[in-house]
Amino acid sequence: MITLDKSGLSKDGPFRPLTYGQAASGGRSSQTGRITVRHRQGRAQRTLVRTVDFIRSARLDIPATIVRVEHDPSRTGLLALVKYAKEKPVSTTVRADGTDMDGLPPGFWGHLYDPDELVDDVLNDVTQKLTSEEEETPEDLTDSVDPEAEAVDETPATAVIAKGRAAIAIGRAKSEAKMYKDYAYILCPQGVAPGMKLVSSRSTSVPVLPGNACLIKYMRAGSVIHNVELKPGRGGQLIRSAGSWGTILGKDEEKGFAVVRITSKTQMRVRLDCMATYGKVSNPEHHNEAIGSAGRNRRLGRRPKVRGIAMNPCDHPHGGKGTGKVNDMTRWGKRGKGWKTVRNLKRKKGGIHGNIIWRHIANKKQAGQVKQ
Repeated sequence: MITLDKSGLSKDGPFRPLTYGQAASGGRSSQTGRITVRHRQGRAQRTLVRTVDFIRSARLDIPATIVRVEHDPSRTGLLALVKYAKEKPVSTTVRADGTDMDGLPPGFWGHLYDPDELVDDVLNDVTQKLTSEEEETPEDLTDSVDPEAEAVDETPATAVIAKGRAAIAIGRAKSEAKMYKDYAYILCPQGVAPGMKLVSSRSTSVPVLPGNACLIKYMRAGSVIHNVELKPGRGGQLIRSAGSWGTILGKDEEKGFAVVRITSKTQMRVRLDCMATYGKVSNPEHHNEAIGSAGRNRRLGRRPKVRGIAMNPCDHPHGGKGTGKVNDMTRWGKRGKGWKTVRNLKRKKGGIHGNIIWRHIANKKQAGQVKQ
């Protein structure tokens, strides 16, 4: 059995203020008790689920120090517990090359949104002007922000601007809710250790170091990233599993999109005003780890998987014996066993399929027979 070396991880338990209990459902309906998800059961014990900040917008432009790196049983990658500084550092000494003593350009630790700075809303080709009033975060911002009340008139451009401002503000409130005082859990990238400093920003670029986060429009082509947003303020949704990473292939400033190649080699369009984090996700050897025993699978909440061919005809489409059977089909009549079943991905609007530019197909024979 292959096991991973976890000697460098924290031996302490989770940071309790950032955890919550989750009762096991066993893959069954809470009303009827019937199985709704196959091959699932309750875990061996009730696990404390860690609250992870995928948005990284609660403490913008404020450095954070990695306190420890720990294993999370709820995900494949590792987590880093970070502590944010109380105030933004102010550098008064400027070197001859134009950088301050921290090696950063002057004004790097500026306010979140400069009143004179224009932020492009690349999805609708309009311009947002974010005022410094958004620096203040009320205690319950989710209830006070009304996207419809922000619109001054009924023009589509004004409505989109208000919607974008509200989305970013609500994202900051959600990120704040995933913190306890100055502590937060984030995805741990490769190459970081306790004591290192990280920073996230929406108003300027950040040093190209693992764990630093900023808008994609401030990143260079060829950058390796993870934890990528699909909509501003929603939080990272792409490239979050162990050892995964994405690459920025190029940016189109006019249309406001960047082309990102994810781990599956699929190329996707991502808005330039979405956040992403530099580096690769930690624990790259996770795919080499072997479970080792059936009992460990049961303790992880996985029930045995019975093959359909071993069932009766009344239990599964593959059940029963006999010759002359048609090719394997799903219950909806589509080809199974690895055949491409989603067509016209470019024409799909809404959701993740609307952002796919090119989908990687491993089977060359399948790629030649199935039209895009």
